[in-house]
Amino acid sequence: MAVTLNDSRSITRNLNNNAKNASASLTKISSGFRIPAAKFDASVFAISTRMREQLRALQQDQQNVQNGSSLFRVAEGGIDTIIQNVRRIKELAINSANDSNTDTDRKTIQKEVDASLLAIEDIAVGTEYNGIKLLDGTLAKVRIMDVLLDTHSEPDGIRSTITNSITIYEENSVYEIDDSVGICTITIAANNVKIIGSDSAQDVSIVMQNSGSLWLENFMASSSSDKSIIDFRGDKNFLHLLGTNSITNSNNNSTATIHAGGNLTICGEENTGDNGSLTITRSGGTRGAMIGSNDGEYSNSSNITILSGTFNLTGSQTAAAIGAGGSASIGDITIYDGTFNLGSGQGSAALGNNQGTPNVIKVYGGDITATRLAERGDDAYVVGGNTSSIQFTGGKIHIENVKYDSIYGVAVEPSYNLPGIFSDYHRVYDQDLNNAKFDDSIYIVKPFAIHTGTKSSQMNLLSIESMRPDALGIDALDVTTQEKALSAIGRINAAVEYALDVAADVGASMERLEFTESNIQIKAENTALSNSVLRDADMAREMTEYTKSNILLQVSQSMLAQANQNQSQVLSLLQ
Repeated sequence: MAVTLNDSRSITRNLNNNAKNASASLTKISSGFRIPAAKFDASVFAISTRMREQLRALQQDQQNVQNGSSLFRVAEGGIDTIIQNVRRIKELAINSANDSNTDTDRKTIQKEVDASLLAIEDIAVGTEYNGIKLLDGTLAKVRIMDVLLDTHSEPDGIRSTITNSITIYEENSVYEIDDSVGICTITIAANNVKIIGSDSAQDVSIVMQNSGSLWLENFMASSSSDKSIIDFRGDKNFLHLLGTNSITNSNNNSTATIHAGGNLTICGEENTGDNGSLTITRSGGTRGAMIGSNDGEYSNSSNITILSGTFNLTGSQTAAAIGAGGSASIGDITIYDGTFNLGSGQGSAALGNNQGTPNVIKVYGGDITATRLAERGDDAYVVGGNTSSIQFTGGKIHIENVKYDSIYGVAVEPSYNLPGIFSDYHRVYDQDLNNAKFDDSIYIVKPFAIHTGTKSSQMNLLSIESMRPDALGIDALDVTTQEKALSAIGRINAAVEYALDVAADVGASMERLEFTESNIQIKAENTALSNSVLRDADMAREMTEYTKSNILLQVSQSMLAQANQNQSQVLSLLQ
C-alpha cells in the first residue's frame, strides 16, 4: 500500500509529538521533578515553589531556635555560678551571726562577702552570648506601667498665674488658675504642662493641641456649653491626676467631658500618699461620654488605658462613663488598677461601647463598681454594651441595679469572658477572682525574639531577669555585727528565692525552645513530604513514558523514512 501525502503529514505530526514527549520525559528523569518548570503545570508549580520557600524558612527557624537554646545554656551556667556565690554569702552571714566571732572576725567575714558580691556583679555583667549581655537586666521584662511612666516626670517649672484665656507654648511649665478667672480657655501647644486649679469651680476648658502629657492638680471646672472640658487632639495623650479633681456638666450636649482624641492613658499619681482622683458629674440629656468619644464619632478607634487612680463618674441617659456615648465608637479600654464608681443611664454602658464599632474591654486589676441609673429594662447594659467583649483576668467587678426583663436584660452577655451569669432581678453581682494587679499578659518584653515561623509575627518573646546584686536585693550587704548579720540572712534568703525563680524561668524557656524546635522539625518534614508528592517525579512511570515515547519516535522515524522513499520512487517514474 502506497503512503500518501496526507499520511506523510500525519507521520510527521506524530514524530514531532513523540519527540516532544520523549524530551519532556527525559527532562523530568534528569531533574527528578515531575514539574521541572511552570509550563508543565503552572498552578502546582506555584504551590510547590511556595512550599520550597517555606521549607527553607523552616530550616532557618530551626537554626534560630538552636542558637536561642545555646544562648540560654550560657545564661544558665552564669545563674548557677551566681547561686553558688549567694549560698556562700548565706553561710558567711550565718557564721557572722554567731557570737563565737569577734568584731575583728566579722570584719574579715565582711571582706569575703564583699568579694562574693563583686564576683556576682562580674558574672552578671560579663555573661554574654555573641556580644549580648544576658544577666545584667538587658533582657528583663518590665511592667507596662513602668514603661509608660518612664518618660513622664512631673514638670517643675516656675509657677505662672492664669487670669484669662491663654495659649501655653513652654514645655515642662506649671500654671495656676486664679480664683477670679471667669470663662476661660487654656490652649496647650507644648508637652508636659501642669495646671493647678483654684479653690472654687471655674468655667474653664483645656485644649491639648498636640500629643503629650497634661498634669492636673486639684482642678475644678463646670460647664453648660456644648464643648469638652478637656479636649485631647493629638494621637498619644497622657493625663496625670494629682490631688482631687472635679468636673460638672449641666447641659444637653453631645461632646465628651474628657475627649480622648487619639489614644489616651490616665494615671492617678500619688500625692501625699493618696492616688489622684477624678469626679465627673453629668446632668440633663447628655450623650457624650464622660471619658471617651463625642456622640456621632462613628469611626473613633481611640484606645483608653487607665493605670491607676480613683474615678467617680456618673451621668444620665446615653452618657457612657468610660467609653462611647450615644451611637459613637471607641477603641479598646484597658484597666490595670484603680477604684471606679461608674454610673450610666439608658442607652449606654457605664464601661464600654453600646452601639458603635466592636471593641475589647481588658480588666487586669482594680475595683470597679458599675451602676444602672435608669429603669429601662430593654437597655440594661452596664459593663460591656452590646458591641464590647470582655477579657477579665484580675481585680473585681460589681454590677448593681440591673433589670433582667428583656433580651438585653443582662449586664454582660454570657458569651463574653466575664465570670458568672446574671440571673436574679436587681441582684448585686460581685465577682472577685483574685486581687493580683499584674500577670504575665501585661508585661512587655524588651526586644529579644527567637523567630520560629515563616511569618513576621511568628516568634517566641523571651526574657531573662537581672542577676546583679541590686536585683537580688543583696547589694551593700553588711554582716559586721550580729544584728546586721541576722538582718542580712533574711535578705539573702529572698535573694536565693529570686535566683531560683530566674533559674526556673530560664529552664522553662529552654524547654519551650526544645518543644518549638521539635514542632518546627515536624512541620519541615511534613512540608518536604507534601512538596515531594506535588513535585518529585515517579521515576518508574517516567521511565515507562520515556521508553514508550522513544519506541514511538523510532517507529515514526522509520515510517517517515519509508514515506520519503516511496515519494522518491514516484518522482523518478514521472521523470
